[in-house]
Amino acid sequence: MTPQKLRTTAPAFIVKSSQTSEQIAMCISEQWKNATVIGSSPIVSNKKPQTGYTVQLFIGGNLSHMADVASSIGENEQSMTTVFSNVFAIGETPSLKAALNCQN
Repeated sequence: MTPQKLRTTAPAFIVKSSQTSEQIAMCISEQWKNATVIGSSPIVSNKKPQTGYTVQLFIGGNLSHMADVASSIGENEQSMTTVFSNVFAIGETPSLKAALNCQN
C-alpha cells in the first residue's frame, strides 16, 4: 500500500500534544526502530514535508504504519498526530501504543 492510499483509510487515531512535531516524530521513529518484529526487521522512514513530519514503518517491505505529525502555529502551539495502520489487529498493536506513548 502506498502512503497516499493509506491516508484515504480511517486513521487508527488522531491526538493533540503540547510537544513539538519534531519531538513527537523523533520519538515515534525511535520507538518503531526498536520494535521487536518476528521474522523481519522494521525499517523506519522519516520525512519532513512542509506541514511537519511523516514517519513510516515498513515490515517485510510493506508499509505497516504511518504517522503524520503537524504543528499549529500560534499562541498555544500544539502538534497533531494522525496515525494510520495497514495491519488488521483486534485491539492496540505495539506500534500504535508506541506512537500514543510519544504524545506525553
